[in-house]
Amino acid sequence: MPQTPLTLDAIKAALKIRTSADDGDLVRLIDSAIAVVEESTGRALRAGPGVYYVDRIRRVRIPIVPITSITSVVYTDDTTGLDVTVSSNVWYESRVLNPYRSVIIRANVSLPSNVRENTVRINYVTGAAVIPAGLDQAIVALVGAWYNNPEASSPIRLEDVPFSFKMLLQLYQVNGGAT
Repeated sequence: MPQTPLTLDAIKAALKIRTSADDGDLVRLIDSAIAVVEESTGRALRAGPGVYYVDRIRRVRIPIVPITSITSVVYTDDTTGLDVTVSSNVWYESRVLNPYRSVIIRANVSLPSNVRENTVRINYVTGAAVIPAGLDQAIVALVGAWYNNPEASSPIRLEDVPFSFKMLLQLYQVNGGAT
């Protein structure tokens, strides 16, 4: 499991939670909040392995940062149904589109025609050395909101607080995030 950028103890301290009775729920909320922030910003906040799926490959920009390395390119052979790892002599990694990494199939090479559709997988490793303070705050705010209001709706009309969660995500969004 990828390393969580914020610990349970750090979240509990920020939210002034003194009991351990809800630790299991808080861990689930932390993981969910981190996933929302990662998806919304295009930033990987947890160090660990990842997989990016594509239909076909010639040149693919992986819309996630930071990626520390691309470890392999794999496809499923349509004839045999077996996974085939593409030799690293066939593809290379480019950082021309900083901060993104791209996988490019060399010009004089092509993948076989028996690549099953939607089975090309680019395996990579992410590693955020430092999580920006604003994204830490966004995670704390989201966990706090979910912890204090676990229902999907509220009988009271709630308003966004200026410079709140959405604003923090927009500040750190990498081109391609979902926000």
